[in-house]
Amino acid sequence: MSEIVCKMVRASLEDLDEIHALTRLAADRSKVTAWDEGYPNRAILTDDLKAGVLYK
Repeated sequence: MSEIVCKMVRASLEDLDEIHALTRLAADRSKVTAWDEGYPNRAILTDDLKAGVLYK
């Protein structure tokens, strides 16, 4: 059996579009009730990025 390794890297401004698109896709396709069409939005993701708590 192979092991899956995931490396967490702090996101940068260049990653914002991709992260936003992925959160939208996840919100649309999952049963996560905390996420909807307005959350998380670009402003929230940008704030998280500036705070250093957004990872990719």
